[in-house]
Amino acid sequence: MLHLVAGPQALQDFDEEGADVLKDALALELALSKLLNEKAVTADKVVEVARTALGPKDFREGLRLDFAEFNSSLIALGMEPEAYSDTHRSRLENFIRVKEVEITDCLRTTSAMRLKNMEPAETYGELRGSFRNLVPDPKWLLEFEEPPQHALAALVNSWLAEHEAPPLGHAAKNLSPLSEVRTHNHKFVREFILEAAPIVRAWCAKNEPDGSTPALLADDEGNHVRKRLDDVGVLDFQPLDQNALLRWLHVLELWPTAMPLALDLEGLGLSEGDLSTESVRAREANEERKREARSVPFNGRFIDPIGADLFQISEELGRTLSTKVLGRSLGTITDLAEPNGSPTSKQKEAGDRSPKGRRPRVPEEKTELIGRLGEVTIYHWLRKILPNQDIDAAWRSENGELITGRKGRDGLGYDFEVSYRNQIWQIEVKASLDDPQSFEMGETEVAAARAAARPRSGVQYKIAYVSYVSEPARAMIEMLPNPMSEDGARVLELRGEGIRYGFRRSKS
Repeated sequence: MLHLVAGPQALQDFDEEGADVLKDALALELALSKLLNEKAVTADKVVEVARTALGPKDFREGLRLDFAEFNSSLIALGMEPEAYSDTHRSRLENFIRVKEVEITDCLRTTSAMRLKNMEPAETYGELRGSFRNLVPDPKWLLEFEEPPQHALAALVNSWLAEHEAPPLGHAAKNLSPLSEVRTHNHKFVREFILEAAPIVRAWCAKNEPDGSTPALLADDEGNHVRKRLDDVGVLDFQPLDQNALLRWLHVLELWPTAMPLALDLEGLGLSEGDLSTESVRAREANEERKREARSVPFNGRFIDPIGADLFQISEELGRTLSTKVLGRSLGTITDLAEPNGSPTSKQKEAGDRSPKGRRPRVPEEKTELIGRLGEVTIYHWLRKILPNQDIDAAWRSENGELITGRKGRDGLGYDFEVSYRNQIWQIEVKASLDDPQSFEMGETEVAAARAAARPRSGVQYKIAYVSYVSEPARAMIEMLPNPMSEDGARVLELRGEGIRYGFRRSKS
């Protein structure tokens, strides 16, 4: 404070007074009065603030000192300056959110002429997303406790200028409102693809039977088409009509090269019969794709979960499991290393996401069959190592009913319940086609694991991890500790993507 308000010489004079003045409030106030004579800060105010200040921030705010000047004095005296990087980042993020449409309009302005001339704005999609990744200017840390609006705007305008876009407040006035354009275009493109896809299929089947699948039909829902249109700015530019969309599909090479830009059946040389024939083919091809997506590899072939004979699969699996797996002791818990926060390459692959951050969608039938194969594997293993127990009765999940004929119940939080070493062992099976070294737990499983982890519960809860379940000769069974126990917490790393909470509304 003395360095800032009265200068370095005043600080030196104060030091010469000695430490004794700091022991007596009156002596301190008198010494400061001499040094702060006719200054904006009074000695009594300094002493008052010093009594309650817990650090530089309280001292600065109590005396209403300039943030940047105060930091300069702190640095000059070899002290740590005040810096609030989290606050700066939060303020910039909030500024960008508030100005998001305005920033986008500046980018639309830059791309408008190209798009008007039917030229793709190839960098538009990337730029539209990248401004959210702007970071605060490091120089701000010593200048501002919170970056002011003019500094935030200047940072964004500098970024816009780098990409040849006008500054905030100077976007073209004739742009249609972004939300209206997007709403119209997304709906229009979706409806257009639904109408056009069977016509394009029929035309290609009749005119280019040996040709490659046109990009328009790359996926059933038209996601590829929408993404391409979106990436080059078409969906943000102006409301589309059929003629404009057909021209864009041609420009972006999403429309069959030789096919006229029209949907008129007569003009395309098609009949309703052509559409019906192609509709049947498309339906059959779609069913085949669904069948392939849900099928599970097993012993060198693919099994469609729908109509699969689980009893026959169980017999085959029991015959082909390795003697090493069948001879593994139930009490042998896998030796696990403590987590270090660095997933292995296999773990990273197991967590691969789609471009939007979602895990690839796996058909429910496929997931269920993989789980059943895992439980069947454990069933044969338990029968081998616990010959004196009724493993048919020990199989408690509904999957067991498909093999044993005994009524099972899902929702218990475990799949098998056996007696081992004078304790009840509840075993939850987790199976994978490969070896991701990870598994997920549902709410009933977490509840059962927590109950077993309580002191003197008399229950052991274990995870039976089955890897390479689709290759019985290669499959491995590893017993993992209860994730809710101290042993489990020590070696199992939580990689969940969210926790589901429930609530009840109060009666009003």
